Amino acid sequence: MKRLTIIAISVIILLAGGTAIAQMERPPMPDTPEDMSWWGQGMRMGHGGFWNSPHSKMGLTEEQSKQLSGLKTGHQRKMMELQTQFSEQQTRLRLANTADSYSEKEVNAIASKLSDLTEKRVKLMSKHLRSVRDILTPDQRNIFDQKILSGKKGFGMDKHGKRGKQSSQKCRQKPQRGRR
Repeated sequence: MKRLTIIAISVIILLAGGTAIAQMERPPMPDTPEDMSWWGQGMRMGHGGFWNSPHSKMGLTEEQSKQLSGLKTGHQRKMMELQTQFSEQQTRLRLANTADSYSEKEVNAIASKLSDLTEKRVKLMSKHLRSVRDILTPDQRNIFDQKILSGKKGFGMDKHGKRGKQSSQKCRQKPQRGRR
């Protein structure tokens, strides 16, 4: 009976604590990228990007920011559609490869669709980058071009799209068991 009471009290405390944390007020999102420096790590995801990043030296006008925001939204929708189709084909390929009755013709057809989707994604990305570049001034283009030529995805992101130095180190590290 004592054990059941302790477990029940523990569950109630956990639920109450979780509810209290969930109801805490977050600070409002800053109005300008310059104000974002204090706003907290990880909360900026999806609110900045290359041109609106607080680390950006692009110096965009408000008009440029609006134009780029519209381009970004349209581009993300198209890319999301292609990514969904790509994921569906990958699933079909996995199922075809693990089926009891293997059909090379079906696998080749799926592989062809995957290649077509990859080609569409590359073309769409290139078109988007050109559209972004066309909005920028010559000085902003130089910064943008350097960013593209560096091959990095975003400020502070590693090759897996995760932020910070630690995330890329964690991906490369093997777990060390028994060592201190």
